[in-house]
Amino acid sequence: WMVSESAACSIDAAVMLSPESQRVSVPGNKFTKQALEAAGVPVFEISADMVDATDWSHDRMVDEVERFLRDRVPDKTKD
Repeated sequence: WMVSESAACSIDAAVMLSPESQRVSVPGNKFTKQALEAAGVPVFEISADMVDATDWSHDRMVDEVERFLRDRVPDKTKD
């Protein structure tokens, strides 16, 4: 379903939250990420606790998102 929706919506990339404290969701996320990547959709996976922000770093996340966009998402403005 995620792959068909990504195609229908012509997305350039996906962001996936993998909650550290929710091990139940991890296998589903793994298969979804693999399917999207196989379909040509780059996936930025964020491993974070949705309740406890103790380890969250805004600056680190901005750096990681910038790197992901630069390295994995094609720049369509150059076409």
